[in-house]
Formats: sequence, C-alpha cells, structure tokens
Amino acid sequence: MNPTLRKEIREALAKCAIADCDELPTMRLPQSMQVRNLVWCEEHGKAIARTIAERDYRDFVYALRKLGVKRQPTLVDQRIGLVEERQCCVRGCEGKVVSGLDFDPYKEPGGAWVCDTHYSAVNYVTKRLNGPRAINELARERTPRKPDPVTAKCKSAILELSATYYGQPNYIRAVCEGLQRRKIKMPPHWVNEWNQRYLWGLQQWDWFVAYQKPEAKHRIENFISRIARIRLRPGIR
Repeated sequence: MNPTLRKEIREALAKCAIADCDELPTMRLPQSMQVRNLVWCEEHGKAIARTIAERDYRDFVYALRKLGVKRQPTLVDQRIGLVEERQCCVRGCEGKVVSGLDFDPYKEPGGAWVCDTHYSAVNYVTKRLNGPRAINELARERTPRKPDPVTAKCKSAILELSATYYGQPNYIRAVCEGLQRRKIKMPPHWVNEWNQRYLWGLQQWDWFVAYQKPEAKHRIENFISRIARIRLRPGIR
C-alpha cells in the first residue's frame, strides 16, 4: 500500500486519547509538551494543553524566583517580530536571547524569551516533564487502588453535584459552592501548597473561595471536569 494512503487511513481510524470520546481527533500537542505520540479531539486537546501550560508557567516563575527575579515575566507573541528584536522576558534584563518557552493557551500571549543568565529557568521547566506527568495522572485514574474514604466521598459529591448543574452556565462554580456548603475536603496537598505560596489561609473545604483565585481556578476546573466526564483510554501511559 502507498505509504501516504496508509498514513491517511491510520489517521482516519484514530480516536481521541480520552476514553469514551468519539469526537474526531484533530490535535497533537506542541513538541515542547513532550506528548507528541497522542492525538486528541479539539475540546480535550485544549484542556490538557492548558493544564500542561499552566504547570510549566508555574514552574518557570518558581525557577525565576530562585534566581532572584520577583516580578512576573514579560510575555510576547512568539510568532511575530524579528529575531534580532527579541528581548529577555525578565524586566530590565538586556542579555542576548538564547532560548524560549510558550505558555499558550494558559497565557495569551504566552511566549517567554530568556538570555543565558536566565536559561536555567527554561531548563528547570523542561526537566519537570509536566506533559508526561499529566498523561500519567490520567492513566492512573484507571488503575484500581485501595479505596480512600475521603477521596471517594469527594468524587461522589462531585458526580452528584455535576449531574445537578451540568449544562448550566458556569456549572463548575455551582459545584464548588455545593462542595463548600457540604464541607467536602479538597486534596490536602492543594491546600498546603496554596497556603504556603499565597498565604490564603484556606480551610480544606474552601472550594469556592479557592475557585475565585486565578492561581487555583483552572486546577479545580480540570479536576472536577475529569471526575465528571472524562477518562483516559485503556493502555495509554
């Protein structure tokens, strides 16, 4: 068979990496996200891309802070502008640009160029392997494990509330309000991380309080969405 035709047939028969999704897979994530072997429908592709980009950006800012950079990086559209006009994303730095990252779709514009002095922040993000980590998290959700009463209670409440509010505008907001009213606990490492990093003083059941914070909103949205309606296809790691 003609190699080109074989490739077209294989792509036509492909399925979205998310279990039970019958939408046509049309997306591959950027090579920088390190999951190029998977294909996704547009909705799920955008969701996982945002998750990975958010984690990359968080790690990038953390690495810059370790270098003494306290201000947020200046992000640009990497698709426009001349190479010789590129500037380091660290404000006030005039070093010659040597590399860069793109945090789109979490940040728009999402491009961050760095000079040699700040390149270690890019290297840190690359070594974190946030793309493969996110895929492994989805895959582990299919692996039987010893029941955790707290986690089981949380998932049960999310499924119940999602069934009630799904389809309504901003249904995740309504789910968060319901979880907080019932005092359903969030994953404890979330609360510890946010309280240490941002000094929010969250209680473990402050779903709605955390949801209103830009730094926490998308993590909560992804968590609830995965429990409510998506699973990774069997065999994907």
